[in-house]
Amino acid sequence: MSGNANSAAAAFGAGRFACSARRTISNLTPEELAEVERERSKDRPTSWAHLAARYAVNELDLRRMFDPNKPKAVVEPAKPAPTTFQDHLAARNVRLAEMWLAGVPVADICLALGIGNSVLSKYRARLGLAPRTPGIQKKRTTP
Repeated sequence: MSGNANSAAAAFGAGRFACSARRTISNLTPEELAEVERERSKDRPTSWAHLAARYAVNELDLRRMFDPNKPKAVVEPAKPAPTTFQDHLAARNVRLAEMWLAGVPVADICLALGIGNSVLSKYRARLGLAPRTPGIQKKRTTP
């Protein structure tokens, strides 16, 4: 490296253990992000390590941001958390009813809600859900 390159690398903290001068990806300006995209879209793209050193950011974060195989994030509105115990019980009862009517096996419902079989049968009765009839089982024949 020439003298100018060494001084530039030292100024931007490009050394292996000089992390104090590193910026986060969110601190890059839109112009810098557009320049990174241009550099990577060439026939012979600039290496990730060189771009990370140029903009004083973490190489792995830079790769993740511009990875073409990365699925686009889907942001769904968060459901409000139950504020009271009664809200928690109501949410659990709705979930139990949905699972029961969808035909989810009893063992899976108990596991999902963190309750036992006897508690499940009590909740089912309180919610007015019809009991499930056992399937027709073949009689065992002894030889």
